[in-house]
Amino acid sequence: MRRNFKRERLQALAIAQRYEREANERERRERPANPFRLELCSLTGSPGEWFAGYNVYTHEGALLEGPLPMVIDEADGTIASLEEHIGKRFAGAARGEDA
Repeated sequence: MRRNFKRERLQALAIAQRYEREANERERRERPANPFRLELCSLTGSPGEWFAGYNVYTHEGALLEGPLPMVIDEADGTIASLEEHIGKRFAGAARGEDA
């Protein structure tokens, strides 16, 4: 059990770090004059239910928001905001899919 926890936490951490890197690269491309910057500040939860917290900084380095909670979907390797995650679950439930 402990070994699975460590492995799954490392997998969740890799997803969270990839999201941070891709979001920052996208911001630099789309808004080169004043991009926002995400910084991973926490990873909590348990296997099957991981949450990443990100601080959002302005291009000048001032903290804009944080920690911004995000839900890690291990099944498809993505991260969504809490609102997006809940919306997706309700949409699936409305179609009769398991949550």
